[in-house]
Amino acid sequence: MADDDTILFVDNLVEVLAKYDHTEYYYIGSSSECIKSNFDFSFDTAFGGGGYALSYPLVATLATKLDECIERYPYLRVSDFMLHSCLADLGVALTQEKGFHQIDLHGDISGLLSSHPQSPC
Repeated sequence: MADDDTILFVDNLVEVLAKYDHTEYYYIGSSSECIKSNFDFSFDTAFGGGGYALSYPLVATLATKLDECIERYPYLRVSDFMLHSCLADLGVALTQEKGFHQIDLHGDISGLLSSHPQSPC
């Protein structure tokens, strides 16, 4: 999963995830590269800006527990933190993978990233 403004390099993602057993529970991602965000939320939370991966068996189990988890944590309004709390209830910790980058940029970031139209080959 990733935010709508996240850039994914699918070949790299496939290579990184290939080393994990897809039949086990995995919550794979990275905490923010901004210490304040980690302090405010949790150093053990993967942020959607950097994206995270959940294994199929974990998603299947989470789907059966999600409603009760949402009821248990009505005060959590950030989906990343809600997910972290629900997964913690299942005993699943974040597997830190450095290739998932959450960069919290502040101020005017104009010109930091640009795209250029290309004609089809």
